[in-house]
Amino acid sequence: MIAAFPAAWGRHVTSILLCQTSEVQPFTSYHPKEQTLALHWPTSLVSPLLKSAAVEELCVAFAALAEIGHLPLRLSGHRRADYSERTLDLQKHCTQMFDSHPDDVAEAPHTAGD
Repeated sequence: MIAAFPAAWGRHVTSILLCQTSEVQPFTSYHPKEQTLALHWPTSLVSPLLKSAAVEELCVAFAALAEIGHLPLRLSGHRRADYSERTLDLQKHCTQMFDSHPDDVAEAPHTAGD
């Protein structure tokens, strides 16, 4: 899935870390010193909606990083919607890729641009 991301998205991120969370929705956090984007994945059951939300979170986070160079703790609703809309085709493509391998979960770290 990472291979489908625009090359410019790798400028601020050298790795993506998959973390467990007790939250019900996936969310991202950015660690600039390590240039790591963490995707916090709920430990609850995996559903197609959860996968789509995770893909959207990643795309929105990468779009924000590419445009403003950091990931604010809270994106405004307008800015989030803008990033989501701009990456909608990519989100659909990535979700299809994700759905084609429903039981695969990344066990090894991925590097942006790989």
